[in-house]
Amino acid sequence: MTSGPRESAETKALLDDFAIRSLRDMADNDYVLARMAIRAELGPQFLWSSLQAIEKYLKAILLINRVPSTKPTHNLAVLVAKAEGIKKLRFSISGTTRAFVEFLDEYGRFRYLEVSYHVKARDLVMLDLAAWDIRRYCARLDYSLAKGGKEVSVLEYELGRIERASRDRRDFRWFSGELEKIIANRKHPARPWLIWKNVCFGARLRKTIKLTEWFRSVNAPLALHNDLFEEVRKYVFLPKDLVDEFEALLKKRHKPDRGQPVGCSR
Repeated sequence: MTSGPRESAETKALLDDFAIRSLRDMADNDYVLARMAIRAELGPQFLWSSLQAIEKYLKAILLINRVPSTKPTHNLAVLVAKAEGIKKLRFSISGTTRAFVEFLDEYGRFRYLEVSYHVKARDLVMLDLAAWDIRRYCARLDYSLAKGGKEVSVLEYELGRIERASRDRRDFRWFSGELEKIIANRKHPARPWLIWKNVCFGARLRKTIKLTEWFRSVNAPLALHNDLFEEVRKYVFLPKDLVDEFEALLKKRHKPDRGQPVGCSR
């Protein structure tokens, strides 16, 4: 979907500016925050900030290409499907990125330990690859330039750069977003957190990194004490799919196996 005939040049520019500043630039900040969280081994904060970053990158792509996304959602799979539906964009993400998106859809939206979670050191690399993979499309790619007295589309040229970058990330360094500004400013307080062990963004791109392996998993209170569900829901909001899961459990009138309590297998 592209801008309609009534969209003036000024409106078009302002909408694109909103997509860049309010979505892509804010996603850049969420991405740095997610890296800070996982370096500090704060699992839930890493998951939520990662989801927020990827969500905003995807919504920026949709707005730049004038694809409506007016209903509130944290469902990344839905946003990915919408981006893939923009035929002219040839939006394509790696299997690694798709797996990380599924992981965030499973755990990232739960901010209050409603369900159990797990995070490992190498999830940092998964985040970096996903952010780089999706962020490449966060710009106006379908535009024209005057050449020989004619308007010439540069969409194919821009898409060519994106596709070449899939083979070599060093071929793709042409945004002027928050990440680039942080990298360029050696005194920026966020810079050490952004470039630490980063294979995608930095003053120089690394081919390999060394990580100290660690793994964190936490069982949620409702996973450990299923019967607490009815009392908790009297006082706090619980996501509908979680409510449905517990209600189905109560209908069966039996408790799940201790090895697979509700909320642990998400």
